[in-house]
Amino acid sequence: MLNMMDSCLYYNYEAIQLYKKYGYVEMVSANYPFLIDIYLRRKEYQKAKLYMDLFAQDRTEDFFITHPGFYSYLGNYYLGINKIDSAEYCFRKLLSMSITNNNREAAYNGLKSVYRQFGVGDSIAKYSDLYCQANDSASFQHSADELTRVHALYNYEEHERIAAKKTIEAERYKQAAIILIVILSITGYTTYRYFRRQKQKQRNELRIANTAYSDLLSQYHQVNTDLENSRLSLENYHKEKEHELDILKERLAEYQVEATVVERWTSEQTMLHSTIVNQLHQLASQVVVPTNAQWQEFRRFAEEHLTDFYQHINRHDLELTDQEILVCILTRLQFIPTEQAALLDVSKQRITNLRSSINQKLFDEKSSKTLEKNILSLRS
Repeated sequence: MLNMMDSCLYYNYEAIQLYKKYGYVEMVSANYPFLIDIYLRRKEYQKAKLYMDLFAQDRTEDFFITHPGFYSYLGNYYLGINKIDSAEYCFRKLLSMSITNNNREAAYNGLKSVYRQFGVGDSIAKYSDLYCQANDSASFQHSADELTRVHALYNYEEHERIAAKKTIEAERYKQAAIILIVILSITGYTTYRYFRRQKQKQRNELRIANTAYSDLLSQYHQVNTDLENSRLSLENYHKEKEHELDILKERLAEYQVEATVVERWTSEQTMLHSTIVNQLHQLASQVVVPTNAQWQEFRRFAEEHLTDFYQHINRHDLELTDQEILVCILTRLQFIPTEQAALLDVSKQRITNLRSSINQKLFDEKSSKTLEKNILSLRS
């Protein structure tokens, strides 16, 4: 574009050498049109012919179909070596094949030069006018192409700007998602730790209450046994044990909703002090759930020693659940609500709800407070 032909030749030859050096042989011929054009401008027709031959080595019809502009090079070459007829043929061939303004412009300019050589004024004027029209169209097309190129460049830059904006937004969303996940993880872990501590606290409360109750129950049974033995001993010893027994009754009554329950223990000592009942009291004091075998043994024990009671609570029309049946038996055998919660592995509130449901189904009373009295009123 600066008309620095020597520099143009230098860089074209340099490009050809580099293409060959790095194995891009098919790209070498892409530089030949530049060399042909420069040598034709400089009227070095032999060099121009050399590169025309290299550029179109096969000279087949297919080559000229795909490279119609090559006729422009041939026409100018024949003009340069004064083969006017051959030059006219090439320019007319170019004109017949041309679909672009640039090729038509080259064809009209070549024909104008041909008729200048012939000295035909009318044809010179005709092709000069056509050349000017083609030149204007080519300039307009070039301007339109440039406008399209600038518009495309603007669109590209606009798309790049939008893409960069979207990338930033996506990064922000990613960071927000990470922060949200961290917050949810911390919240979930904190909630888990809180409920775990609460459950452990409840287990400790059950363990303390049940251990105290179990110890008092053991003391009660032991003193009661001592009292029975004391009937053969001195009167003072007998009175002393009775006094101890009364004190323990009062303390045990604090754990029972129905205070009169303790009064029945004397008559049911053998049953209440049985092996399976003691095992369950011990498990409750440790907040340990009985095995299935222990539960089965416990139910068989109830069926054997509380036959009428067991048959009554198992009636189908009462629709008691398995948990409710176990709560009935545990209540009948003097297990307090905290022991029941530990053995059934449920909360104290759940035991309260079960006891209310039992009282409603068996005795048509909504409260759980009268359940012990009502249970003990049933025939064993």
